Amino acid sequence: MTVEKGNKIFIAEGDVAANPATVNWQQNLSQKSDTYYMAVFTNKDKNDEQSYIFIQQGKLDALKAKSSGDSFTITVDDSFQYGQKNKQGEGRFLVFHDKSRNPFQWRFVSTLYSKLGNGALAVINLAPIPGGVKDIAKYFSGLIGDPLHNF
Repeated sequence: MTVEKGNKIFIAEGDVAANPATVNWQQNLSQKSDTYYMAVFTNKDKNDEQSYIFIQQGKLDALKAKSSGDSFTITVDDSFQYGQKNKQGEGRFLVFHDKSRNPFQWRFVSTLYSKLGNGALAVINLAPIPGGVKDIAKYFSGLIGDPLHNF
């Protein structure tokens, strides 16, 4: 099961800004970089399945405004993008940011791995990286050039 448009997700409010990380990418022939918060979310519509969400630092207040009033429950809509391991939707994660940005999916997954390690990959159903950091580029090569998707 994967998170879909219309699903209600829950993010523990204390976790929202607990893991800031820098995501780097290239766009229009220039280097870009920004801080994103990484948090685990629980999909309340899919048997409490868990995955990660990346929230652009400057968009955190906009995400909080989408909350339905209780702690931090949000309905996934067109303002989100997602990345995934394959066309079947395995390993799907969410990104909430300015959609004019074009970082490839692997930029988020490699950031997640470099910040939190193999345990983080297990949450999104990706296998651990056997060689650790030295093999990270090879491991994510299948995602290189694959843009985030819109709902």
